[in-house]
Amino acid sequence: MMSVHYPSSAKNKRAARMHFILAVLIASLPLFCLRPALAVPALENESVVAGEVLEKELIDASTLGIQPDQKLWRFRLRIVNVESVAGSENFLGGQEGKTIEVYSNEVNAPAGTERRITVRIRFQGDERVGRYWIIGNSETKSK
Repeated sequence: MMSVHYPSSAKNKRAARMHFILAVLIASLPLFCLRPALAVPALENESVVAGEVLEKELIDASTLGIQPDQKLWRFRLRIVNVESVAGSENFLGGQEGKTIEVYSNEVNAPAGTERRITVRIRFQGDERVGRYWIIGNSETKSK
């Protein structure tokens, strides 16, 4: 096997260049590791959910970081039954018995004192941040 012979100064320059490249790669590693990954938005989804209203309160949207400032209804809903909607993913399928928070604007919020409601719900957001929203009653067709 034949070895390449480098003059001493060429060998030193090459070693210095390799050390520099290695140092740059090591120094830039945290930039790639600490940078937040891009979030993937949720697929089109919709479910018809029958549930028991455990709590209903009027809140300011700004407390959730939602702009413009407006009033929203927040429901704590215990899921009793879930039905799929044709052509949409069903994110709540198999979640019967669980309690979720669901939001609504005043226009499509279920009536005041109902303890059991049936509504159309959609998850909006991504895998890091998202919320369930009431998008209509069970008879309302999705948009």
